[in-house]
Amino acid sequence: MALQTDAYSLPAEALVPSLLSVKGDNAVSTAALELLSAWDFRMDRDSAAALIFAAWSRALVRELAEDDLGPLFADFWRARPGFLIHALTVDPSWCDRRDTPDTETCADAVKASLADALDRLSARFGDDPATWRWGSAHLARFEHRIFGGLPVLGGLASFSIETDGGDETVNRGTTGGADEAPYAHVHGAGFRAVYDLSDLHASRFAMAGGQAGHPLSRHYRDLLTDWRDGVSFLLAGSPESLETEGAHALRLRPTAR
Repeated sequence: MALQTDAYSLPAEALVPSLLSVKGDNAVSTAALELLSAWDFRMDRDSAAALIFAAWSRALVRELAEDDLGPLFADFWRARPGFLIHALTVDPSWCDRRDTPDTETCADAVKASLADALDRLSARFGDDPATWRWGSAHLARFEHRIFGGLPVLGGLASFSIETDGGDETVNRGTTGGADEAPYAHVHGAGFRAVYDLSDLHASRFAMAGGQAGHPLSRHYRDLLTDWRDGVSFLLAGSPESLETEGAHALRLRPTAR
């Protein structure tokens, strides 16, 4: 059974019309704008438009705020659709850069940030926006607490998976903000539960990773894909019924001295 994992972005629905006010001036930007204009505003991992939106939003935050915040900008720089909507629709003074003698408009800022975003995406994913995918950049990585930082062992014991969702979706997939991996999925629901208050034994659960902390166990990451896709499981019943379903108990008994 799958739990509902809602990846619809309400901020994207509100912001995209303002972004689409510009026109493409080359093949890449024209293709990107076409993908964005047909987007359903879902941050699905297979969506090229979701990646374009995330990159454009991030570039636009820098275009509007870096000159104003100066050295404070590094801590501010992340997806901020609320700020962008306010700047583009309520307070366009943000669109004029302090570090130039000209008076820039919001249309100038939107166009400049689009070019910046597409240059960065093209350098990483190629020149065809139709082949871009949100999941290629939006990966949730699980580091082993002991082996994760060790050479070789860290790579074997840690794992990652492409995910849906974003900073502003119900299916939380908060991005990191760091320039080296700005769209990495760094925060979300590691545990999900739907409790049936009429019958708690019918409650359903989902957990990131697996049921074992040992990297060599077959249960080390056996729940990862199910967690990503919203698949849930029951965790109820007597010890006898659980054993019938294949559960095992590990009993640690101290030896007498």
